[in-house]
Amino acid sequence: MNLSGKLSTAAIAVSAATLLAGCGADQPAEATCERIDELFDSHDWDLFPSMKTDDQKAEGVEELKTTKGDWEDIAKDAGDDELAGAMHDMVPVFDDFIDYGNEDIEDNPNDSVETINTYRSAGNTIDDICDDF
Repeated sequence: MNLSGKLSTAAIAVSAATLLAGCGADQPAEATCERIDELFDSHDWDLFPSMKTDDQKAEGVEELKTTKGDWEDIAKDAGDDELAGAMHDMVPVFDDFIDYGNEDIEDNPNDSVETINTYRSAGNTIDDICDDF
């Protein structure tokens, strides 16, 4: 294979690797919204499980860690800056519930005005953007 053939093969390999590694990066808002809907669907539209008993807390923390990771993956791939920003604003809400489940904080995040306001504000932004699709 001559030098130009080797360079073409290398360019194709690099392009393919880049596409696979960044699969979904800078995705359009519509695709991001579809992924958010799928995540909500997989949790029966309630991303934050009940954590009233110790057993529920233990199960809830593991579920929340997985959900948070999925949420962050979707946010990382979002190409719409406003949508990505609102999704990133929700990460501390996940952290609050995880901390509550681990008993690192005493008060239920549902009772925190700050947590509720963050959740509502970010949720409203996400809804406003995703309602267009």
